[in-house]
Amino acid sequence: GVLSRTTGGIVNHAQLLGGGVLQHDDFLLESARSYTGSVVAADYGAGTIIVELDPDAPAMPLAKLLDGQRIVLSNERHASEFVVSQVEALDGRRYKVTFQEPVDLTGQGKVTGIAPQSVSTSTPLPLGNYYVGQQLVNPTTGQAVRIASISGANIRLESRDSDVRPGEMFHIYDFGAGDRFQIASSIHLHSVDGSGLYEVGSNTTGRVVLWDGQEHRLEPGKCQIRVPTISVQVLSPRYDDQIAGTLKPELKLEIPQELSLARIEIAFGEQMVYSGAQMPASEALAFDTRAGRSPLRGCLCVCRTGGLSWQICGSL
Repeated sequence: GVLSRTTGGIVNHAQLLGGGVLQHDDFLLESARSYTGSVVAADYGAGTIIVELDPDAPAMPLAKLLDGQRIVLSNERHASEFVVSQVEALDGRRYKVTFQEPVDLTGQGKVTGIAPQSVSTSTPLPLGNYYVGQQLVNPTTGQAVRIASISGANIRLESRDSDVRPGEMFHIYDFGAGDRFQIASSIHLHSVDGSGLYEVGSNTTGRVVLWDGQEHRLEPGKCQIRVPTISVQVLSPRYDDQIAGTLKPELKLEIPQELSLARIEIAFGEQMVYSGAQMPASEALAFDTRAGRSPLRGCLCVCRTGGLSWQICGSL
């Protein structure tokens, strides 16, 4: 997982991939594990596969909720990656997954001979052992058998005979029944302009806890979460006021009930004018503008709530 905060400790961005828990101080992000299981069948022409989830894998979200997610299909010799378009529930823990793009074959050839668990071809196969772990497919019937080895013009099959016959064509695809699949679970959130509003994107279920201590449940899809923030306004002087001599600024500080204030520090330019546990009266903020070593550039109000430090700037 990845977590970034502002200099004041406010969560700016967080991401958790593959499930588990990401926790640091007052922040917690928890996600269900990845979607994993086995490929049961493949329709290469339609660009679809049938998969069956592992017993401990979460149920897959349906329709377009996994649109754009990457699915990895693999075995002990080979792996490939595709982009999901949609998911349809079948019986039990089986699902039909449709890819965004057509499935390209990785090889093809003409059958010259057959023997138990092997096919001979007159077509050169320059990639050789690259095809090991892939599927030899009869393009007419759709029957597929995993390739165990290639030696010259002989293709050795892993578990059974192919139904191709001499003179027919065969295709090779880089995945098929018996392979494993995985769609990594993912949750990410980021702050929108530091306003207490977060945009969340997730392909799984989970929960997040921010500085207000509230638990927010997450479902696949996109959502927004709003948490309380502190705001400050400079009521006086106004931006275009002429400032000379003693200045008694007036501030308006809004603190939501969900947050408990620990300390306030107020500075104008480079001059610290107040530090305390309560909002000060304007007299307590009075200072001589002629004593400053640099021009006034604004008001910096630092409000500490627990372990967080809110640095809020107002204009003068």
